Amino acid sequence: MSHNLEYLLTRPGGLKLATVIFGVVSAILSCHSYANSPYSEYYSEELARNNTRRLPGTELELSNMSTTLVFLGISVVYLLAHSLFYIICESRLNKFIDTSLHMAGALLLFAGGATLFYNAFNIKNNGCNAFETFQTAPRDSIHSFLFGFIPSVLAYGNDVKLCQYFAEKIVAAAFNVVNSVLYALLAFVIFTTELEEL
Repeated sequence: MSHNLEYLLTRPGGLKLATVIFGVVSAILSCHSYANSPYSEYYSEELARNNTRRLPGTELELSNMSTTLVFLGISVVYLLAHSLFYIICESRLNKFIDTSLHMAGALLLFAGGATLFYNAFNIKNNGCNAFETFQTAPRDSIHSFLFGFIPSVLAYGNDVKLCQYFAEKIVAAAFNVVNSVLYALLAFVIFTTELEEL
């Protein structure tokens, strides 16, 4: 058997697909809210002028983005490998590695989501308040499409400035936390699923 597309219909396969979807959404929102925010653009210019090594308040955000992208890549590779090569599903060594990677992913993604929550509020309270010029910054098309339905009290609208795309960060963090739960559940399912069931 040269491929094993039926793997996607198994419990491990379905959960792996879910973690990939959650990971893609979280990565897109995290990268957008960091790279396109006026806050990051402003401090990028400061970096060039003053040779500063870091953007103030963004170290945790960059760490979270890296963790999300790394485990998204691992999830995609493992999902493709299991779906295309049946022999991998028969390996007990692979089962151990797969379980271990997803347990590590659960812990790191949860930590990443928690730090992104913290960082979003930290920048809003200690960084964005200094950016009065961005107080009425227009919403871009991505923000309007994804978050136009969120009440201004929750999304903070223009009153809390779009200097860092606060709503995107919060939603990305929430996806990371949910994904970490899926990773933990997936690790348990992989560990308890007999090889003959795949």
